Amino acid sequence: MRPSLSKLLRDPDTGEALRVVAFDQTKSETGTMIRAGALVRATGDRAYPIVEGVPCLNGEGCTTAFIERYRAELRQFPELRAAAGASET
Repeated sequence: MRPSLSKLLRDPDTGEALRVVAFDQTKSETGTMIRAGALVRATGDRAYPIVEGVPCLNGEGCTTAFIERYRAELRQFPELRAAAGASET
C-alpha cells in the first residue's frame, strides 16, 4: 500500500480518517510501499491490518503468520489482536 492511499481510506464503521503505522516498508524509485502495518483510528480504539500491502478493513484480515511475525507491534493495538483471535502472549 502506498502511504498516500491512507488519505482516501476511512473507517468503515465511523467514517473517521485512519493513520498509517508501518511495520514493514520498502523504498524504491517509484516511492514507498507499506508491506505490513495497521490503519488506526485517530481515537486509537480500532486498528485494521495491512497485509502484504493490502489494507484489510473487514476486521478479518490478520492471518496467523501475520500475528506471529508482528506480535510485538500488534501489542499496541488490542482491538486488532481481538479481531485476529490473537492471545495476549
